Amino acid sequence: MQTNGTYNAQAWGLPDRGFGDGLTDYHPRIQTLRLAVTPYYGPFPAPAQDQIVFANTATLLLRQNSQVFTGYNPDDINQQMFPKSPDASVGAGKWSLDPEGIVRTANGQFYVSDEYGPFIYHFSAQGGLQNVLVPPMAIIPKSGPNFPRPNNFGVILPQVPTNDSGRWVNRGLEGLSITPDGKKLVAILQSPCIQDGENRNPSRNTRILIFDINLASPTYLDPIAEYVYVLTPNANPQRNRHTPVSEILALSDTRFLVLERDSFGRGGDPGPILYKSVVLADVSNASNIIDTGYDLEKGAPGQLSLPRTGLPSNIVAAARQDLVDIADRRQLAKFGLNVNTNWDNNTISEKWEGLAVIPLNDPMAPNDYLLLIGNDNDFRAPMVYHNGVVVGTNDIVTDNILLAFRIGEDHVPPTITCPAPRTLVAGSNCAATIDLRSSVSAQDNSAPPVTILQAPLPATALGLGTHTLTFVGVDAAGNQSEPCTTTVTVVDQTAPRIVGVSPSLAQIWPPNLQLVPITISVDVSDNCSSSLSCEIIGVTSNEPITSETDTTSPDWEITGPLSVILRAERAATGQGRVYTITVRCTDEAGNSSMRVGTVIVPKNQKRKNQGEL
Repeated sequence: MQTNGTYNAQAWGLPDRGFGDGLTDYHPRIQTLRLAVTPYYGPFPAPAQDQIVFANTATLLLRQNSQVFTGYNPDDINQQMFPKSPDASVGAGKWSLDPEGIVRTANGQFYVSDEYGPFIYHFSAQGGLQNVLVPPMAIIPKSGPNFPRPNNFGVILPQVPTNDSGRWVNRGLEGLSITPDGKKLVAILQSPCIQDGENRNPSRNTRILIFDINLASPTYLDPIAEYVYVLTPNANPQRNRHTPVSEILALSDTRFLVLERDSFGRGGDPGPILYKSVVLADVSNASNIIDTGYDLEKGAPGQLSLPRTGLPSNIVAAARQDLVDIADRRQLAKFGLNVNTNWDNNTISEKWEGLAVIPLNDPMAPNDYLLLIGNDNDFRAPMVYHNGVVVGTNDIVTDNILLAFRIGEDHVPPTITCPAPRTLVAGSNCAATIDLRSSVSAQDNSAPPVTILQAPLPATALGLGTHTLTFVGVDAAGNQSEPCTTTVTVVDQTAPRIVGVSPSLAQIWPPNLQLVPITISVDVSDNCSSSLSCEIIGVTSNEPITSETDTTSPDWEITGPLSVILRAERAATGQGRVYTITVRCTDEAGNSSMRVGTVIVPKNQKRKNQGEL
């Protein structure tokens, strides 16, 4: 509900297994929260950090029958059906639960994902356990030298795995969401299974699971789809350690927001923050590996393991695209937050593990919404209470924080189509510039206009030859298309410039009927070619050729590219003979131009030289 620019909402969240790495009898619960979010669009930095206010208004303890759950480690290895604390521990034999993801259904019931099992528990609106959703056997922790192995939900501190198949210890179903139609659950495994790469840090292929929660469906509560999600290797400076997943949020049946993070930040490992991002994942074209060999326990007949990196050619992973950089220094600084290595109260914390969206209902931007990202403060309060009793203190205190990012609904990149190849005429500098951006066609689903970028830049001078132009489209939401290319061929179509054609003799005398050799000098230039070829292509006369019938003795003959012999003859009754010699010059591109020169045989020697035309 929006009132005077403030969005008021109710949310549900949950703490995990409690303070002390699973060694306390913390009672897992669901918290009801009241939220008030007032977006700030004023000058930055903001004057205060009061745009989001939230408070706990109710607590719901989770129960199996009448008994509460415990956060104590499930070290009762004799219990094969569910994670259970040892009878002699402070957990007193209660079901063990390390809750991580939460979904509230339209009828007020809850689904909670767990790291110990890892299972998904279905609770009534009053917190009573209704059902247990079980993932494929490949994810269930099992121990033993050979198949079949017994289940082993136990933990040996500090976080040493006691299983050799299934989820890594404390890396279970970290994220949970519900599809918009309310018929499916989407869960994600925090890190790859032990058998998928056989090494936790460099292994990158984890899994997204889809469960059917449609009461009318024959596969109710079963996993019905499974996809590979490839984690980034950005969890350490060497880029050889994967970033674990902290949350998933379903935007549709196939498109999800996934939160990945490193272990740096306030309360975490020392060092600079490397990667804390919300990723847009799409499984529309991904391979569904449910009920294949990848779902079997390690060593089972027909079992397959995912490789440490890369995938077999017959498996397509979920597409992924970075959407929001949580650790963006510039954005954080707007509200006085930082990513400093010398932590202070405004340094963002290590663990970010919650996602939610609030529609903005902005008539000017109907597809915009607020993306809320919440942290896990890991019980880092000055004094920690469990079940009403003080169980510990902390030297480093981390607040519970929500960040809100304004996001457009459109995260689908535009598609573009490049123009057909074309030819350009070079200018006087033997080059051409071209801007084909307006010739690129673009399609976008909801964030026009699309800005087309061209490389090389439109002002770049392209020399003679064929050039590849690359284009990308960027829509108003910042989504970038895949590039497309076309070719442009720059050609020389400028003919040589002939300044002058000069015969070696301007006139021939005496008219003694002899054949006189003449050579031609050509003054020619070209804008692009350094090598030009010139040749005489024709000779004409203004007088009838006296030797027309004597083919063995013509009045002229072209003897070379720029040489000719002319007969020293003229008509007795005329004004003198004029020989016109046509020269053609051609450049390297085949462009040519022509010009003529003249040689005269005067009527008498007093006639002036006619020279060149």
